[in-house]
Amino acid sequence: MALAFVGETANPPTTLSGTSATTQTCTRTFTGGNAVIAFCMGIGSATTVTFTDDAGNTWTTDTTVTPLGGGFQCLATGHALNVSVGPGGTPGPTTVTATWNASVHHSFVILVEVSGAKTASALEGKGGQFQNPGGTGTDGLTSGNPSPAPTTTANTFVCGFTCNFNNNIAPTAVGTGFTQTGAVKYTASMGGVQGEYKIVSAAGTYPATFTCTTSDNWTTCVVILAEAPASTASIIPEAPGPPIRQANRPIVQREAQGLPAALKSPWAFVEPPRIAPPRKQEAAQASPLPASQQSPWAYVQPTQTPAIRRNPGEAANPLPAPPVVGALPFAAHGDSIRRAAPPPRAQIADALPPVTAPWVDSQPVRQAPRKPAPPQSADPLPPATRLGPIVEIQPARRFVRSIVNMIREAIGLPALLPPPPAELKLKPPLWAVFDEVSLTAETDAVALSATVDEVSLSVESDT
Repeated sequence: MALAFVGETANPPTTLSGTSATTQTCTRTFTGGNAVIAFCMGIGSATTVTFTDDAGNTWTTDTTVTPLGGGFQCLATGHALNVSVGPGGTPGPTTVTATWNASVHHSFVILVEVSGAKTASALEGKGGQFQNPGGTGTDGLTSGNPSPAPTTTANTFVCGFTCNFNNNIAPTAVGTGFTQTGAVKYTASMGGVQGEYKIVSAAGTYPATFTCTTSDNWTTCVVILAEAPASTASIIPEAPGPPIRQANRPIVQREAQGLPAALKSPWAFVEPPRIAPPRKQEAAQASPLPASQQSPWAYVQPTQTPAIRRNPGEAANPLPAPPVVGALPFAAHGDSIRRAAPPPRAQIADALPPVTAPWVDSQPVRQAPRKPAPPQSADPLPPATRLGPIVEIQPARRFVRSIVNMIREAIGLPALLPPPPAELKLKPPLWAVFDEVSLTAETDAVALSATVDEVSLSVESDT
């Protein structure tokens, strides 16, 4: 808070009393936390003055002046910092008492209230002197340089007072740069008395000065107080309020640690929601395979392949269901396929080798245009069923030659291709060679095509 002049109170207000006493009082209602500067005077043989009040504030006597070595006047200044709002901490008037060490008469007390001063160790300078006579020019009346000097704080409140030596002469004006704290007083009963102040913003030496055009005897005093830094400004605590409540969250009342009670916040701390830990996955079912070969996917047993129709005299034997892991349990031997011992369970089946046609010339084969296939017989051949890898393709070559010759014979033509070295028996393993077989017969041409593993085999013959 910046320094500011609050107001002045004097007692007696206008006329001094000739009654002797060791004390004089002045009453004013203070704002809590402000500073108060006091100036008093009494005529008599007293040499010391102390200040007290009924609110329990701490007062310091700054300067005492006894003109002409004493026995005539006793003047003093003092101050109190961070004053209470009133007696017992209750807002109300506070009575300040100046006490001399001997009886005095025609006494008075003047109080000047200041806001924004430090609440402790605020005194930056003090001083006072008696002038006999004082100067008659501008700023001719002076307190002399304060002690200590210069000031150490940039922003300070400089307050001065002057009092005539019982000749009923008033000062003409306050000093250069100063402002009156109140009207000139007591000119009719004792002498002119006046107060002044100014606020400076740089460190320096600042005496109190006044101007008077009449040469006479004067006593002038000065008190300098420093401004409070921003960090020590009073903090008004928040007004209590209801705790903050959020849906489905508990309220935990917590106090700030290490703070004075006036600075602790009354607001509640809302406990953050807790997140449940993730559930552990259920243990996998036991498997006969090693952990490195187990699969998280369930295996569904496929439906068994229907029995394949064989040649007359051969018993129908349904094909076994394929195993879950490993190579197919069949191996080719000549024109038939025999069941072989299954490989180890961990073995992975290799891809079937592509079927090639070594008897086909490197020249591209011209394919006859396709026409609708003739109606099938009542006893169609069984669907092609792939049972396992083919070790050799010699049965396929024999099959193709036999088909071509049978067709030619059926239409009354001699065999075109050499007959197979042995009788061709159509067994299920031969049909398992091809994925798709197409036979086209015309009066002047015969074409046969077959596909296995995306490899096409085409044979064309002119009749």
